[in-house]
Amino acid sequence: MKRSWICIVVLIGLIFTTAMTNVNLFTTQQDLKEIYAGSLLNVMENRVNPALEKHLNIKIIGEGHGSVSGARMINEGLRYPDIYLSADPTVNEQLLIGDENDNLINWYLSFLSNELVITYSSDNNFKADIKKVKSGKKVWYELLLNKGFRLGRTDPNLDPKGYRTLFMFDLAAKYYNEKNLRERVLNTNKQKLIFPETELMAMLETGQLDAAVTYKNEAIERDLSYISLPDQVNLSNPEFADLYSQVSYKTDQGEVFQGRPILYTITILNEVENNFEVIKAVEYVLSQEGRKLFKKNGFNLVPVQFRGEKEKIPVKLQKYIEGEIDIE
Repeated sequence: MKRSWICIVVLIGLIFTTAMTNVNLFTTQQDLKEIYAGSLLNVMENRVNPALEKHLNIKIIGEGHGSVSGARMINEGLRYPDIYLSADPTVNEQLLIGDENDNLINWYLSFLSNELVITYSSDNNFKADIKKVKSGKKVWYELLLNKGFRLGRTDPNLDPKGYRTLFMFDLAAKYYNEKNLRERVLNTNKQKLIFPETELMAMLETGQLDAAVTYKNEAIERDLSYISLPDQVNLSNPEFADLYSQVSYKTDQGEVFQGRPILYTITILNEVENNFEVIKAVEYVLSQEGRKLFKKNGFNLVPVQFRGEKEKIPVKLQKYIEGEIDIE
């Protein structure tokens, strides 16, 4: 009899343990994983992700990369994020969407814009010339043509800002009627001052560069001075979309990126494991409260538009959509 009671107690214990294990399997939240454009790193790490962790009571693991580099990691199975934020819709088209990319995503939404600027270091060696540019006595590209001027940029094969830098000079050559402007500026130094997007600003802030081609938000976030460029050159204005489309770049892996107004996008990867939390995270980013966080860091807010299979966009996100992205 005593042995029977022992067996019963052991059996009850096993049932209880199994039940608790099953409860934990369904109640334990998994980390939410993101990959985002390097120019979003500051706002994501210091504003958006802390707000999301508090809002969703979940841990966020994020990585900043050049958008092309980040999308390639996903395409090649090196990263498995839940959410991907890109600095160029074309990156999604080339590397994530469609049968040729194993339908890694079915849709994406644009929600922010930006512009290119020349951000300069307080320790630069060309203060007099910068003053002339700021006062209108000198054209901005003349500053960059100074012998020994150290202008940093990112890799056009890995990052939209890198190929947009090339677009900027090609558009400026047309706008100012200056032949071979890109080559003349970028060849003023024998050393190619090309850096990963996540390192470029650190090089500038530590005085290892005189200036860098950056997005406007990157200068604002770090309280750095910058030179604004005409809309015909800075890739910010949809009214000049036809002009921007006249320039393009082919990467060393064969992807072709065409000049377009700068847009940031967000999407959810197919087959995510914690879909409920992921949808709520994207919903927060698109909400008025979430978008204010980006605006504080110098991004421009634009109407949310979609690209891809609209019927596969979660219902909770469809209420934010105001149109369709035109990238033809």
